[in-house]
Amino acid sequence: ETKRRDARRAAEAALEALDVAALQAAIPTGEAAGVQEEILRKCSEALEQWERQSLHKALAWAAVDAALRQPSVEALTSAVAAGAEAGIAEAVLQPARVAL
Repeated sequence: ETKRRDARRAAEAALEALDVAALQAAIPTGEAAGVQEEILRKCSEALEQWERQSLHKALAWAAVDAALRQPSVEALTSAVAAGAEAGIAEAVLQPARVAL
């Protein structure tokens, strides 16, 4: 019972902090300790969302980089829009904005 309680608390803390490493550890630990599936599902969903956001940012960053290497109004405009939507820092987007 103590293992389950500790694993549940660790999973809840990882969710609260959105700590990727802690979420990754909480799932197998929680499964082994018998933590409620609902909590573990939330951990999995949080990880999946983080992965999607990370991929979205990486693709947007690559688009900005490519647009700066071979600039065209269309590529730069699209890359700036994608970067802004993905939440890329303004400092990264600024050279593309200037090139427009």
